[in-house]
Amino acid sequence: MKVADILEVDGCQLVEPSFAELTIDTAPVFQTAPDEARLLVDEDEEPLALALHDDGGWQASSFLFRDPTLAAIECFEAVGGDIYQESRAAWLSAVREYYSMEILATVAPALEDLRPDREGKLRDLIGEVWGNRAGTLCLDCCCGS
Repeated sequence: MKVADILEVDGCQLVEPSFAELTIDTAPVFQTAPDEARLLVDEDEEPLALALHDDGGWQASSFLFRDPTLAAIECFEAVGGDIYQESRAAWLSAVREYYSMEILATVAPALEDLRPDREGKLRDLIGEVWGNRAGTLCLDCCCGS
């Protein structure tokens, strides 16, 4: 599932610039004046994300690797938004897919990473590290050897 599908919105941008920045506070996004809000919680009703809508569309901040701030909760309460529930694993998968697609769209592959024997080397490496994963999707972003 995609981020927008889980939140049931038409398109959604995560405010954290990269997966590595999911631990950083995104308080400035909660200083806007949204007209809609959606709070995503997991199976234990722990917050996973807050999505806000304004004239610019939907933007979401993820709480996978940090707790929501008081500003985030107050922003949601001020709008009187809707609460959605999804498993933590499904949200993590959607967030990983979001940033993987962002990498594919913005990072040009290095030509030295596209050698003819690359697929075989990748299969060997994946098999060595994760074992037999026949039929499982693997994304090669060509981000280094």
